[in-house]
Amino acid sequence: MLRILLLGELTVEVDGRRLEPIASNRARSLLAWLAFHPGLHPRTRVAGVFWPDVLESSGRASLRTTLATLRRELVVPVCVAWSLAALLHFIFHVTHLDGFGTGDAIAQTAGLAIVLILPSIAVAALPRRPAPRAAPPR
Repeated sequence: MLRILLLGELTVEVDGRRLEPIASNRARSLLAWLAFHPGLHPRTRVAGVFWPDVLESSGRASLRTTLATLRRELVVPVCVAWSLAALLHFIFHVTHLDGFGTGDAIAQTAGLAIVLILPSIAVAALPRRPAPRAAPPR
């Protein structure tokens, strides 16, 4: 379970384990704001809250960058926790298939395997940081 504590220092926990603090002040602020204001929000509104003194296009670009930071810092730890729970669930069910017919046992195993694979797909879908460019030769 993901838990975000807003009072005092912003703390993010996954299954009771505290995650490393998010490095970016702006990303921490955005996460806290989104946790405090659950639901859907137009991007222009959120960008206006955090970057009120810039052009709308610049605010939306800054929002995209900040959201990418949150994805990188939160998706991987959450997916690791999900994978561990799903793996334990998978092992339990695979060792208790003797009461199922062959077709049902295959369906159970396939369904649980898909749930086990989903976090890897989420991590693979994360945008990658471009490799740093080498300095030109002098």
